[in-house]
This record gives sequence, structure tokens and C-alpha cells, in this order.
Amino acid sequence: MTVPRTEVVEDFEATAARRPGRDVGRSIAIVTLGNLTPLLASLVTAPLLARALGAEGRGLVAAATAPLLVASAALTLGMPDAVTYFVARRVRTLRTLGLGLLVVCIAGPLGSALIASLSHNLAGDHPDISGLISTVGLMLTPALVALVVRGYARALQAWFLVASDQCLASVFRVGALGVLLATGSLTIASAAWVLAIGNCVGIIAYLGLLGRYRRRSPTPDSDLAVGRHAAQLTRFGLGAWIGSAAGVVLARLDQVLFLPLSSAEQLGIYIVAVSLADMVRTFNAAVRDVVFSVQSAQNDDESLGRAARLSTIITAGVGVTAVLVGWGLVPLAFGPEFASVTAVLAVVLVGTVIGNPGSVAAAGMTARGRPILRSIAILSSVVLNIVLLVILLPTMGAMGAAIASMVANAICGLFVLVLAYLVFGMKPAMFLRIRRDDFVFLGQKGREFAKRAIVVVRKRHNAEYSGG
Repeated sequence: MTVPRTEVVEDFEATAARRPGRDVGRSIAIVTLGNLTPLLASLVTAPLLARALGAEGRGLVAAATAPLLVASAALTLGMPDAVTYFVARRVRTLRTLGLGLLVVCIAGPLGSALIASLSHNLAGDHPDISGLISTVGLMLTPALVALVVRGYARALQAWFLVASDQCLASVFRVGALGVLLATGSLTIASAAWVLAIGNCVGIIAYLGLLGRYRRRSPTPDSDLAVGRHAAQLTRFGLGAWIGSAAGVVLARLDQVLFLPLSSAEQLGIYIVAVSLADMVRTFNAAVRDVVFSVQSAQNDDESLGRAARLSTIITAGVGVTAVLVGWGLVPLAFGPEFASVTAVLAVVLVGTVIGNPGSVAAAGMTARGRPILRSIAILSSVVLNIVLLVILLPTMGAMGAAIASMVANAICGLFVLVLAYLVFGMKPAMFLRIRRDDFVFLGQKGREFAKRAIVVVRKRHNAEYSGG
């Protein structure tokens, strides 16, 4: 018997309405843990690389991989976000995935060729790494494919697989670098290749998606003509791509410009600070990913505002802790030549905390079908960041890059809140004004998490005791 299409739509809407409130906390926890694994791995690999290669060597590794990282976002053409958006709305799930993969498989080789053509200029005073930049750039297409598949998994809210992706990449990086160090083969080139391959090796985790599409119900949009659907996908993707590409340019452009404008030693210091800052930004990244997927299925201003406030509270708390602990531990873990890392880290994190509410709000605006708004804000910040980098990098090195990052991220976040108010009527106070209820909510969730952890530990202990 064929189910009437209206009943299918009503059933989907009812399911979507129930799922976010029930699962969003668990989803954020899973994605946070997944995002933590590469950062925890960096606690092992960052000191290892710093002590084995020194500040200059660590900087050259970053210089060799930075063009790949920038291109991995700059050439997605918005396909990961577009795939997440349309698949979350049950629009031609497999065709959407196929079109997204086709686009990045065309863009990838072109990007690799562009990296190779610019490699000599990007190498600065170190022409010996020009060839390494070119060859590492060949990993661009696999990295883009992995991002599109991850976008598909996010749409299905397969957060365990997304977390597994991160875990596999982390295990690979730690294991491969450990083997290279143990065998005396850890060099600038071998380290760069390990980091480059680590960008896409996690795609193995998504083998768990095979067959999952068969359980998805059709919707009135599923009979869209191929041409019309491709046009919609492209239009949304390009709108999201401008912001996504600009966002990574905002985060990584400083690393690309270091060798032409400063030194490899200063880049080594800055890259360690950025790696530590990424650990603090873990929860924010998880909130942003989950909010985009959930809000794409059903818009909810109140839950969006709360997610932004909670993310800011946690990010600020973890950031202050990281800076206080870093003053003593960073020189011990990385060596005395990295003593200035903590001051650079503190400056970067100020911009992260100020810009955090806007980051979550941007995910909500994109989920409401207006990705171009986020793009406008980020592009404005990129222009400001470039100007500040050109002025500050030659004289201030790592600290100059940190100041540029702080100012650009803070202004970007605040600009997003202005746009959210002008276009959607979402008041900035909804994202910025911390409430007593937010702390009560955090305490409640913390107690629930602790209770669950205790129950799990007790069950494992009882099972081991019974088995003994």
C-alpha cells in the first residue's frame, strides 16, 4: 500500500520536532568528544614535533601543509554544507551526495595545480620546501571528498561516525609520527605527509553509512528535476562556500603568509599557540555542527540562543584554564624557545570568546537558508585580517598574527549578530546575555553526565568481578 505523501511529510515533521530536544545534548557531547581526539593527539604530537624539529622545523612543516589546509576549505564550493542542508530536509539524498562529490572531484585537481604554481612564492626564503608544498597539495581531492561525505553524515545525524572519523585520523597521526620518531625517520617532509594524509584517512569510518539511505522516506521535494535540484544545490553551496572558504582563510591565511612576511621560527611559535587554541574551541565547533544540522530540520530561536550562551560560558572557562596552566607547562613540554606561546595563546583566545556567540548564530542563519549573510561577515573580517597581518607580521611576528586574529574574529562575531537582528529579528541579547538559568542548566547536565559515568563504571566493574 502506498502511503499518501502528506502523511509522510507530517510524520517527518513530527519526528524532526521530537528529535532535536531529545538528542541535541547527547549529539553535542558525542561531537565534542570526537573533536577532542585530534586535539588530545596534538598534545602528544605537538611537543614531539617541536622537540624533534625545533621551532624552525615545526614552522616549515606548518608552511608546507598550510596551502593544503586553506585549499581544502576554499575549494569545497560549499558542497559539505549544501549536502547537509538538503539531505537533512530529505531532498534527493543520494543524488545530492553524488552531485556534491562530482563538484569537488573537479575542483580538487585544479586546486592542486594552483598550489604547485604558487609553491615557490609561498616557500619564501626556503626554496627547498617548494617541492614539498606541491606534492603535499596532491592530497587535496581526497580531503575534499572526505569533507562532503562528512557533510552527508552530519545530515543523517550520524554523530558517532563523525566522531569515529576524528578518532581514526588522530590514531593515524600519533601512530605514524611515533613510528617515524622511533625509526629515526622523522623529518620535515615525512611529518608534513603524515599531517596531510591525516586529513582524509578518517573517511573509512563512513563505511557505516552504507545502506542507511534505504530507511529514508520520500518527500514532495524528492521528485525535483535533476537540473533544478543541481541549480538549488549550487546556489546554496556557493552562498555557504563564500563564508566557509573565507572562514578558513581567516583561520589559516596567517600561516601561509608567515614565511614571506616573517620567519619560520615565529611560525613555529604561532602554530603551537593555534593548536592549543583549537583545543579550547572544541566545544564551540561541536555546537556549531549540531546546531546547523538540527536547525536545518526545524528552526528554533530559543534553543539557538541558549546553545550560543552555553558555548560561550564553556569556551571562556576552558580558555582561562588553558592560559593559566600554559604559563608553567608549555616551556616544560615544548622547550624554552616556546616560552612566548602562552601570551600568544591568550590573545588569540580573547578573540575566540568574543566571536563565539556570532559563530553559533551564523550556523543558525545558514540553517535558515541564508548562508550569504555569514559569508558577508566573514569576508569583511578577512579583509581586515589581511590588512593587519601585512602591518603587524613583519615587526611583531607571532604576537602580531595573534592580534590580527583576535580583532578579526571578534568583529566577525559581532557583525553576525547585527545581521541576525536586521534580517531575522533575533536580538543580540539572546546570544550575549548570560542568564542564571544557563548555569543551572549546565550544572544539571553535568550531574546527569557524572551519574551516567558512575553507572557505566559500576556495570563494568560488576561484569569484571562476575567474570572473575
